[in-house]
Amino acid sequence: MLTNLPSISMAAAQQLDGRRVWVRHQFELLQRISKQREEDKYTDFTLKSKGKEFRVHRNVLAACSPYFDTLFQTNMMEQQSGTATLNFTSAEVMEELLAYMYSGSLRVQEDMVEELLKTADHLLMVEVKDLCIQYLLEQLDVSNCLAMKALAEVYKADNLLKAANETIRKNVHTVIKREETLDIPLHSVQELLADDLLQVAKEEELFGFLVAWTKRDLPERKDHFPSLFAHIRVTDIPKRYLEEYVKTEELVTESEECQKYIAKETSSSEEESSQQLNARSGKMEEVVMVTGGVSRSPGNEEGTTEMLCYLPRQDTWCQLCPLNYAVTFNAIAALNGKVYVAGGRLWPENRVTSFVSCYSVVENSWTRVRNMSAKRANFALVPCNGCLYAIGGKSERIFLGGSIGEVPVTTVERYNEANHTWSYISSMTKVCSDVEAVATNDHIYLTFGKDQNGTNIAGNGQLPYYNVKTNVWGKVSATCPVSMSRGMDDENQILVSFLRDSKIHFLGLVDGESATDGFYQYYDIAADQWTAVTIDWPGNSPGIFLPRNISLYTPVHNGNIFICCTLDNENIGVHSEKTYYRGHMLTLKDKLLHLERTYTTTGVSSIRPAPTSSACHLDIPQKHLRAFAKDVTMSVSLL
Repeated sequence: MLTNLPSISMAAAQQLDGRRVWVRHQFELLQRISKQREEDKYTDFTLKSKGKEFRVHRNVLAACSPYFDTLFQTNMMEQQSGTATLNFTSAEVMEELLAYMYSGSLRVQEDMVEELLKTADHLLMVEVKDLCIQYLLEQLDVSNCLAMKALAEVYKADNLLKAANETIRKNVHTVIKREETLDIPLHSVQELLADDLLQVAKEEELFGFLVAWTKRDLPERKDHFPSLFAHIRVTDIPKRYLEEYVKTEELVTESEECQKYIAKETSSSEEESSQQLNARSGKMEEVVMVTGGVSRSPGNEEGTTEMLCYLPRQDTWCQLCPLNYAVTFNAIAALNGKVYVAGGRLWPENRVTSFVSCYSVVENSWTRVRNMSAKRANFALVPCNGCLYAIGGKSERIFLGGSIGEVPVTTVERYNEANHTWSYISSMTKVCSDVEAVATNDHIYLTFGKDQNGTNIAGNGQLPYYNVKTNVWGKVSATCPVSMSRGMDDENQILVSFLRDSKIHFLGLVDGESATDGFYQYYDIAADQWTAVTIDWPGNSPGIFLPRNISLYTPVHNGNIFICCTLDNENIGVHSEKTYYRGHMLTLKDKLLHLERTYTTTGVSSIRPAPTSSACHLDIPQKHLRAFAKDVTMSVSLL
């Protein structure tokens, strides 16, 4: 009779009745079998690898590996001798695999994962192979993506191959500049150059890589150059570069095939539209996204739900999927290829909101995500280190008597895109509204903001900054040569700030017929130093005409600044019921302010940014631009 067993209640026994109960039997069984192997009890087979012998149980090997299961069922020499020599793997890896077979535990390390994967693949151990691939996926980055792609192709690891290709496409600019890339085999170069989804900004970079790869081993690779060159989209290379570098490259001049290819492609793609069609689908193009604001027509103001997109290269506007609510004085920012619109004042209620919506470029659709913790308008939304930061602004407050008003705030919160949550972080030392900011190297610098007295908190150049790693606010110690204000000391002054070359640049533009009072200065972050620069304004327009009712501005790549503003009838000297919009694309080069492009649009039905709208810029693949192009309803007219 069994004694000293733990008692069990009748209710518990009824709950267990008819059910299979799992206890620790399987774990204890593995422990006992593993101990038997250690003690060489009941073992009936020997594995040899690189001079080391392992005594094992056939039934354990056959249960864990279809390779051994087949081996033990056939009348092979190993079956008869009771010994198998494994020349395809090391003793260390075999020891690790046997530990897994006898315990269910596997240790995957960087120095052995490749051989472990190879051995698991040979032994048909799918679970181990999957674990190795998962480990490689976690280690995948720009430095090893080409090697990972090669491994994935050998071992038919589809998930790893897909991830490696995506990493290569997104980081091709960096990948092709790595020294080891010059040693990849011919078929890999061909696949790389033929990939239509490469997110390359400049096709000439691929040409430069091809030339460098060929010259790395010229005798062996020269004959392959013409066939590889046929994958270069020569119509997407700037004409000057094509003439000065491509056509004069010795590898090209010595190849009649290459010269014919250039002649054929350039003769059939003279139009820019054709060149766009020939561009890679993955080529990254910069666009300016604009949303929110108040649409003005004679005697009427109306909040807008429009989402507009400006394509600088094609010089066109298009309308995208609208928001499902009208908002003004909102903030907008791009993060990981998506556009976020947050806060602002809802129209027509004119109430501050905490709403946040996310726009998908791929699907041309909006999704509501988690609201901010606080209602905000006139604030900054800044991407930094994979998160969004909502800084300052104005929030609602209910005063005595029940009236509702707006007050500037000090609070700051961070949005984590991975888990869709907002959390408060360290607050600013002063209240701040109408905030503008830039981010670089784990720091967010406030370039403009009004305190409770309407004074620019960055006016003297001592920019407040936030360290995202330490969660601490600080202030730049250096002061700027030229005092900066906007809408306070000089109501005609418009202050534009942007980040370039690890420097924060400030451009003071003037509303009126003359821009002689404008200024340009920059703050060098590394040196903690301000520098004022004397610049020449555009010769054909000494005053870049910027009325007070500027709609928006946003910095874009290559040092350009996109500025858009409304012009009333009085400003432009015409009598019409239509509202005119003027935009400027400015760039600073060699201390010269260049007017790259100016456009105007007219009419209520025209696409144009609304006053108090917000803008941001981002890079999107060419394939999505082509989809946008179908929705283009107006091309801007150049002045």
